Formats: sequence, structure tokens, C-alpha cells
Amino acid sequence: MESARVQGARTQTANIAGMATFSILGEFERPLLDEYEIFAVDGSYGSGSFKREKVKSRLEHYLTINTNPKDGVFSVWCFDPWNLSLADTKLTGYALLTDEFGEPFYQQAVRYMKANAASLALDRLTEYSENTSTIQKWEKEYERRRKENDGQLSGLEDKKQQKMEQLESEATESGTEIVEVPRAENPLKEIAKLRRKSTLEIVTGGKTVSKKKVQTGKLPSKHRPGNGTLKLKKENSDAQIRTEKFSFFAPQIKRSFFEVTAPYHKVYEACTFGFCANTDENGLEADFVYLENADDINMKQANGKIVMLNNYMSRTMLEKLVKAGALGFVSFSGTPIDTGKKRLPTSKNLGQSKTLAEIPGTCIHFVDAAEIVEKGALRVRMICEQTLVEKTSQNICARIEGSDKSDDILTVTAHYDSVPQGPGAYDNMAGCAIVMELFLYFCEHKPRRTIDFVFFGAEEKGLLGSRAYVKAHDSELSHHLFNMNIDLAGQSLGGTVIGVTGDSSICRQFEALAEKCGIGMTTRSSVWSSDSNTFAWKRVPSMTLNRDGYGMHTEYDTIDLISAWSLCRSALLLCTIANYLANEEVFPLCRQIPQEFLAQLDASFSTEK
Repeated sequence: MESARVQGARTQTANIAGMATFSILGEFERPLLDEYEIFAVDGSYGSGSFKREKVKSRLEHYLTINTNPKDGVFSVWCFDPWNLSLADTKLTGYALLTDEFGEPFYQQAVRYMKANAASLALDRLTEYSENTSTIQKWEKEYERRRKENDGQLSGLEDKKQQKMEQLESEATESGTEIVEVPRAENPLKEIAKLRRKSTLEIVTGGKTVSKKKVQTGKLPSKHRPGNGTLKLKKENSDAQIRTEKFSFFAPQIKRSFFEVTAPYHKVYEACTFGFCANTDENGLEADFVYLENADDINMKQANGKIVMLNNYMSRTMLEKLVKAGALGFVSFSGTPIDTGKKRLPTSKNLGQSKTLAEIPGTCIHFVDAAEIVEKGALRVRMICEQTLVEKTSQNICARIEGSDKSDDILTVTAHYDSVPQGPGAYDNMAGCAIVMELFLYFCEHKPRRTIDFVFFGAEEKGLLGSRAYVKAHDSELSHHLFNMNIDLAGQSLGGTVIGVTGDSSICRQFEALAEKCGIGMTTRSSVWSSDSNTFAWKRVPSMTLNRDGYGMHTEYDTIDLISAWSLCRSALLLCTIANYLANEEVFPLCRQIPQEFLAQLDASFSTEK
């Protein structure tokens, strides 16, 4: 019995110490948590300098209450068989945000901003558009506190000097060179500077990403890039900036397996095709056939077999396979010269859906697919297992209301996401930069018609951002006159192309505008594979500005291949088109979309379940 009581007393002692510590931490500074997710307690308790004895006194207070609960508010119901008493309190260790001259504070703020870079960038854009003065308020508050505690600051400076002398003495003895880290007298100023930095500066830690420079005079807006911040003039700060969140489903692959069982045996690296059906735990084994193309002659051989095709695997193609009686399919990715990690198949999917498809599918590498055909595989087994999980993304929108034709709406758009294997400079950071440039231009030159500047999320998942946008704005789509989308831009070598999903007369009008700018380009009247398709599907004529380039959806899609000259050129061309459409007295473009385009679009989007 005594042993149990002693063990219980030990447990209770640990609980008391824990509750007292949590009680101290419960006095945390809310503004620091809200702004930077820094969980900290004011150890000065309003005095301006750390008070070790004050912290110890508060700890003793909470320890006493929890050690002798019968003396407190819990006396009515408290059961205390241990009869513990507080003998002594020691504060053995602590850390201050001002240690190392404020380095912990700075590092935590940097970590927070890296983790929240996208939302902070949006917050910064909103703050500037509303002409807020948050930073000035911080600085005024700091100056007030600094004056109140001037003597204490002097004392800290003396302590710093003493510490530096001690370090220098120790370094001399050990032969180590000491480099002084400058202490920021005002930590809030340093954090304010950090918040004014661009997202790229924060994430890269100030490292130079590219030495390329943009000549300001060649930008339509003539703005100076500076330190990456966006400052709008007060008279032009009425842009409506918002985020529009949306949800979608993404495949979570659990098992992937593919083997040839006859006339030879070999297991190949495989990746389950997203949104396809699952096999059972033992997999699906069946005869195999390579059909080359999905023409009517070849498709007659698909019944009861696992099929491999050269064709791009879409839901339309899947429906064709199901109709032909195929039990499953094999796709392939990569090139014959791939080595290392590139020698593995990459994930693919059928496009957005809330359910899995009728038959399973898997993806293997090009080299393996060629071997299977050359060796004459006759029978294969595949295992596919996946679940669908709901994800969220968002579109970032900035609307500038028109001056006298505000009911008419134009959109200037680009997607900001990339594929896993691609850094995304060409596809499509450059496009987003051009959209931002046009936003800056029209902030200074208010258009007659309303323009919505939209950065789409999840384009690479199947145009999900633009699809969410047209759904959210369905009631106003009748007022949308034209969509100007940009996807793939900025490389020096390549040709400028505008793909118009609309009447062919639009191509001739854009060619005339390009000639006035002195910019050579070609136009194509077609259904373009980008977010412009979504608007055309909803009967809004659209275009995509495209720059032929290298490295799309590969590891080579880096900023090193981006040209300032090319970016400025494309921005000028698109700005010329947008300015023309936004300000003509009568809207100058034909709003009819050819029936053949509408049929293609309806067929494509109707397969998305």
C-alpha cells in the first residue's frame, strides 16, 4: 500500500509541475502567436526587461495552488491522499527571443514566412491595395516603448559589449576568429523588412537565383521591380482582390504491380493510372495485346484482354476500350534515352472525377514497353490499388472595375501550379509574371471595361482552377466578352503563337495589332490545350498566348532558360490586345465560336464526371 502511495505521489508531482508550467505558458503573448506563430511569454511582465525572479515567483504561485488544492477553490471536492508540500523551486533553464541578438526571433519568423509564403504574398497584395499602414503602426509602438525603457536599453548594450569582450578573449586563446553578428536594436523593424521582401527572396534565403535584369522602360507599366513589393497609388488602389477556394479529388496510389507471365516471366516497375478501377488483392491476369492505334480494325482484338496503346489515354479513349470489351490497359511514359530516376514511369491520370473508372490501368516506362512488344508478351498480370482523397486549391483574383462600361467583363489569366517533375519557370511562372504586369499597367490606366486578373490553381490536374472559376461566376458569364490566357512564356528561342478558340476573323485582328507593335507572331484558330478551353466551353471566345520553348513538364523547366527580353515582348503584345479590347467604344471581336470547336469542347468536358 505504501509503495502504491509513493508511486502515486511521484506521478502527482510530475502532474503538478506540468500544470504549473502550462499555467505559465498560458500567459503567452497573443500578437506574436497571431502574426508569426511564435509561442512566447513576456518574461519582463510589462517592465521591459527579463525578470528571472518574477518568473520563478509565478511558477511558485501555480505550484502552490496545485500542490495544496484544499487551500484553493477546489477544496469542496478535492481528494488529496499524498499530503504534498512545496519545499523549493528552481528555474534551471530558459531561452529568450532576444538571445544571440534576436536570432531566435528572426529565424522563427523566417520559418513561418516560408511555410506561409503564398498566403503572405496575397496578404501583402491586399494590404497595399487598401493603402494600409500596419508597419508604420508597429514602428510607432516600438518607438514609444523604446523611449520608456531607454535606460534599460543602455544596460543591454553594456552587457552586449561585455559579452563580446569575453568572446574575443576566449577566441584569442583558442586561435578562433570572431565575427560579430549585428544586433537589431528594433526587432520589429527587422521583421517588417522581412515582410516587405518578395516571396522568392524569403524562400531562397536571399541567394541570387538569376543575374538577368529586366529593362524597366520596356515594360508596359514602366514600374520598377525594386525589392519585389507591389505598391499601388492611392487613386488606383480600388482593385478588388480576393481568393476563391475550390475542392477536387486526387488519386492516392497504394499498390502498383505489373508482370509478364507468358511466354517469359518478368516484373516491371509500374505506377497505377489515376482514377482507374482497382483490381482485387490478387490482381488481374489476362491475355495481352499491343494494338498500336485505337482504330476500328485494331479494337476488334481488345475483347477480354489487357491492351497497350500508343494513344493518349483520356476518358474518351477509356470509354472506347470499355465498349470494345477490354479488361484493362497499359500506358507508357519516358524516352529511350532515360537513365537513373528518369528510367521510372511517371504518374498519369484520366482527369477529374468523383469515382473510379470501369477498368484498371497502369503505366510503365517506354523502354519496358518496347521490350514487352519485342519479346512478344502474350499474358500479363497487374495489380492496381488507389483511393480518392478530397483536396483544396484556390484561385487568386484581382478585379479592376471599368470606368463607363463596367458591365462588360474581360479576363486575363494564367495558372500558377506546375507538375511534380517540373520547377515551372516556363510553365507557368512566366505567364503569371505577365498577368501581374498587365494588372500593374491597368492600375495606372483605368480601363473602360472591367478586367478580372486571375491566377488559377490546379490547372495541371485538368483545368480545375478555370473550371471552378466559371462555375463560381456562372451568373455573370453572359457579360464575359473574351478571355486572354497565357500559358508557356519567356524563353528566348522559340516562336510566339496565339491560339484563338473563336471566329477566324479574330486571328486577323490580332495579327494587325502585332504588326503595329512590330512583333512577329502566328495565329491559329483551334481548340487550345489550356485554361482558355474552359471559357470557350462556356461560349466565351478565348485565346492562349504561347511561346514555343523547351523543357515543359521536365526538370529543365528552370529560370535559367527564361529571357527578360522575351517576357517584355510578350507582355507588350498581350497588353496591346487587352488595351484594345478594354477601351474600344464598340467591342471589336466576333463573339461566335465555330460549331466544330463547340462540339470538340462539349465532348471533352462531358467525359469529366
